[in-house]
Amino acid sequence: MEYGTSGWNGILKSNTEKIYDHLHTGILATLGEDVQMYEALQLSSDGKWCKPEADGPRQGATGLVIEDGNLDDTVRILRIGPITNGSLWWTVGGCHIC
Repeated sequence: MEYGTSGWNGILKSNTEKIYDHLHTGILATLGEDVQMYEALQLSSDGKWCKPEADGPRQGATGLVIEDGNLDDTVRILRIGPITNGSLWWTVGGCHIC
């Protein structure tokens, strides 16, 4: 692990990636569409990660993207573990999950 005050954001990102690699809680993935941080994603048949659809070929979220990204960007997806976001919720069968 690195530390220091100069270039702290790069150091933080690098150290976070090292933790993810060690714990296997997150993965680096290629996006199949533009996404925003905290959106649920699913692996599509083309090997890219996209937002799941309630009715259609893509169903069932299998991860949360933890940074904004555009089509074909490589981003970090959290697959296991806690995440904190006060505005995070889904509607499932008319019930809100918060």
